Amino acid sequence: MRHLTTTDLIAYAEAIGSQQKDKWIEDHIQTCRRCASEAEGWSDLIQLLQSKDLVSAPQSAVRNCIAIYRMPQRAGILQEIFARLVFDSAAQPEMVGIRGVADSQHILLQTDEVEVYLRISCAPRTILGQLVRSDGDFVIGARMELIHAGEKVDVTVTDTLGEFRLNTVPEGDLRLRANIPSECSLIADFAVKGTGSN
Repeated sequence: MRHLTTTDLIAYAEAIGSQQKDKWIEDHIQTCRRCASEAEGWSDLIQLLQSKDLVSAPQSAVRNCIAIYRMPQRAGILQEIFARLVFDSAAQPEMVGIRGVADSQHILLQTDEVEVYLRISCAPRTILGQLVRSDGDFVIGARMELIHAGEKVDVTVTDTLGEFRLNTVPEGDLRLRANIPSECSLIADFAVKGTGSN
């Protein structure tokens, strides 16, 4: 028995052949198991190729993936700038009657060009932060690395509002490194209080 050619089967799957040829192919695959199987395979493939466009991943997910898998930059490419601690709510006396003081820690770190705002929640312990330039513009696309005892524990990227979230936040002395594209590497040291500490 003469089998159908791949070209014939693809044309049949794409429905671009003549009615007469399609009828001939249909008659053949009714009696030929091999050609029927190949025709079904081509038909399935063509349907997959013609399916709806894939939905793009959210920009925040794309940025985070780029940040996580980007090769580390060589030392010395970015100028390192150290931020100074301006405010730490854990170092302030507890204010009676003010809601929210005990359940989160607020920190403000500054350089001449950038301010870093941090809100550290207790349960679960997370950091919500924002990078803002001194002129009020948001720092977008900065790779944020949280470091504890010399080890990187979490990485993310600032969004269009300069905001970021870090979910792996150990207690104690921490370092936040913000690699601002084409500018500098901002380094901010701070401490996260333990549960029940002031």
